[in-house]
Amino acid sequence: MGTTDEDGLITLPDIEATSSGTTATIAATTSDGSSVSATITIESVTSTIFFQPASGSETEYPALPDGVTVAALQQTNINSIRRTYVLGSDGVLYRSVSGGAWSTLASSVTDIAVPADGAGGIAYAVDDTDVYFQAVSGSADEYPALTSGVTVADLQQTYFNSNLRTYVLGSDGILYRSVEGAAWTQLASNVTDIAVPADGGGGVAYAVDDTDVYFQPVSGSATDYPALPDGVTVAVLQQTNVNSTVRTYVLGSDGVLYRSVSGGAWSTLASSVTDIAVPADGAGGIAYAVDDTDVYFQPVSGSATDYPALPDGVTVAVLQQTNINSTVRTYVLGSDGVLYRSIAGAAWVALASSVTHIAVVAASGGGISYATIPSC
Repeated sequence: MGTTDEDGLITLPDIEATSSGTTATIAATTSDGSSVSATITIESVTSTIFFQPASGSETEYPALPDGVTVAALQQTNINSIRRTYVLGSDGVLYRSVSGGAWSTLASSVTDIAVPADGAGGIAYAVDDTDVYFQAVSGSADEYPALTSGVTVADLQQTYFNSNLRTYVLGSDGILYRSVEGAAWTQLASNVTDIAVPADGGGGVAYAVDDTDVYFQPVSGSATDYPALPDGVTVAVLQQTNVNSTVRTYVLGSDGVLYRSVSGGAWSTLASSVTDIAVPADGAGGIAYAVDDTDVYFQPVSGSATDYPALPDGVTVAVLQQTNINSTVRTYVLGSDGVLYRSIAGAAWVALASSVTHIAVVAASGGGISYATIPSC
């Protein structure tokens, strides 16, 4: 409801637009019964995609279709060929190869997952139920159907020793795995979180009932990890596998960051942690944010490194990291919409503003893709 000042001018409250490129009508009726209406146009907003390599200037991608914004952004770099994937607000999955024109891969897409450790293709779910894998060339392969009535709650994938393993956390709490597109097998029930190793291995870590953590290797039985402290549940689960050493990280409901090496006892790395990010492509360490503001990097051994402060008042909205040629690049999407980068723990450099999504390269490269929208 609006307010009227002493001159009879009406001030309307903020109007929230749910779709760009459309029109709407607003109407008002005065106390004496007269009325007035007006048509307003909601300006079409389209995301713009960029790629920032490890060094040098960013590259702007060709335009997405008018009115399409980014719902999800992911990227791979295999054999020096960069493939960038966008799940659009229109439900269409788009792909750009090395910054070329966008091609349309599928519609009615609800989830996407590039292999965490190679391959260059992408798995995706249609209408939350049907799973496909699109290789770097050719047509997509449709997977066998999931159990009747089961929808995809989470979709993740690995590519290890030339075997593609696709994992689905179903709406029924069951963890399913398909190897090379074969029939789904059930790995566990009452599963609440899953995490494939960011940089190799092919297995999957998972939490049962938010408390018990397991690791399922590519073959054989799952390993039950030691118990977390009493009352602690899993808020975030991540994992790396470097030189055949599996490191599993849990951000607990108590704000503590825990690490288990090869299934051993949990050690406490930090407290008041609000976000974590293992390097997408190697190293085995982990970046984390404390109180949404202070960023650290914990290597596989030794003490954590405290990064320089972000600009005053900026908090961490998204945290991601890469490690290429032993150089750690840490990226923060700030609460101010600015994308920041620190190389090897040095001062933060602002790369772009009005950023909405970021995606480090899943397999190698050290760069980052990001999406922006025009400032209003």
